[in-house]
Amino acid sequence: MANATQVKPVYPKPRRLKQLRQEYAQELWKFRQWASEDDIQDAIQVEVCDLLDRLGRDFLTPYEYVRAIKAAKVPCDHCDGSGWYKWGACINGKMQKSDICFRCQGKGKMDADDCVRTRGYHNRLKVV
Repeated sequence: MANATQVKPVYPKPRRLKQLRQEYAQELWKFRQWASEDDIQDAIQVEVCDLLDRLGRDFLTPYEYVRAIKAAKVPCDHCDGSGWYKWGACINGKMQKSDICFRCQGKGKMDADDCVRTRGYHNRLKVV
């Protein structure tokens, strides 16, 4: 028996759909600067499942997929998700120097904007 209050998906017009696909591709490109494909897909899947739970539906519209990728966060590979970057000599199992990770700014996870910012930091001193 079908539920009378069930919501049907509303799809955007073709022009808006093309724009949403471009936004999705741009956000995905930002992540691909530093994160592996598996980490990106895992982060997007977590956000998609979270959105589905909050909305109480079993589908997402294209706009909501773009929202999911914008909210996705991948683990930082520089600090291994701890937020602290450690370097120097290892004495008795402890690194001698540590500081807040500059890639993720101590959060342990990076969003798309953090990936772009980090790419700028790493390329600023390169000479062509």
